[in-house]
Amino acid sequence: MHPFNRIIEYSSRGNFFQMSIRTLVKSVIFVCETSQASTIEDLIKSYVRMYEEQKQITRPRKNMFF
Repeated sequence: MHPFNRIIEYSSRGNFFQMSIRTLVKSVIFVCETSQASTIEDLIKSYVRMYEEQKQITRPRKNMFF
């Protein structure tokens, strides 16, 4: 398992889905062949978007007077 903030990029083309994950030392590339590659890409895109939106909501706001 990897947290969503470590996903560098992801894409699908035809029956292939590819995702790059950043680790402490290097990046790891996962390549999967499946007839549902575009569905996996849509799912990851939704999760990453949800993660980014949640991160924006929970980010402390800067005080404009300090």
